Amino acid sequence: MTSAPSAVSTAAPLTCGSTRPQAQAVLAPALNVTEVFDSLAVLVNVMEASKTGELSTLWKFTDNGETACRCSNGTLIYYPDPKDTTAELTLIFSRTNLPAVLNANGSLPKNVRHHGEPGVLKRLLALLHKPEPARFAIVTP
Repeated sequence: MTSAPSAVSTAAPLTCGSTRPQAQAVLAPALNVTEVFDSLAVLVNVMEASKTGELSTLWKFTDNGETACRCSNGTLIYYPDPKDTTAELTLIFSRTNLPAVLNANGSLPKNVRHHGEPGVLKRLLALLHKPEPARFAIVTP
């Protein structure tokens, strides 16, 4: 089986550095890894990311396998089950700790092991837009 880049889906955004952690605490565990990375991909600030060189990370989930993530040319692409595992930063942790890693503002939680430059995560998360709350009334029947 070859690793092909995953296409971005219409998954609801997972906010990083949210001011509403209670909403994230409910949403993040409900998403699978693919949906989380889809959500991150739609949040990339293309103008800022295109000015940045390539950022490469390898996410080793101790309970789910691996996902490689590359951000280059303003696009975030991830590879489930990657063949090329070279990266500037390798993160090793359980899937349940993913929300903590994404909300850590670049400093890694104590239960996350890593190899490489931890500043890569901070630079990657800094390229993500902060989602705005909906600005329309919800129509109810």
